[in-house]
Amino acid sequence: MIKLLGEFRWEMCKTEQGVHWNDVTDPSLTSMYCDYLQFFKKNQTLSTEQKDKLRLDLKKYNNNYKNIFIGDYLSYLKYEATGSLRLNRVAREILFNSCPFAKEYRDAVYDNPQYKELINHYMAHNANVAKPLQNLEFRLKKEGLEVPHELTDQIQYLYK
Repeated sequence: MIKLLGEFRWEMCKTEQGVHWNDVTDPSLTSMYCDYLQFFKKNQTLSTEQKDKLRLDLKKYNNNYKNIFIGDYLSYLKYEATGSLRLNRVAREILFNSCPFAKEYRDAVYDNPQYKELINHYMAHNANVAKPLQNLEFRLKKEGLEVPHELTDQIQYLYK
């Protein structure tokens, strides 16, 4: 089932991005992942062992980025969510930014230094997005207007 979800995420992102699915100037899951796989040799945050593993994975999957993503996505959901680190830092960051864990899993891995910075960044980003929405909600209430449920749902979602 997780493999199917990985395929769905990849294909949905490709469909939504259209011809820009591989364009890094328009950041998305597929564009960031393709950039990571295309230029891993120049990436200074990866160790030589990690580069060798990526080279072997590319050979194993015949340079099919989608299949490599699915394998990493599987590891991300099966192992990383429970605190067992299997991915390198770059892949983990791309996956977490595009497919963050639910709150209970984020709370479980928060003590891990590999995730602490990512989670703090995620929470700060959501707070920055939620602030104007909260201001709008406050103004609507102050003027005695009805607050749309979509607005309150979005604010609740950002704080989950």
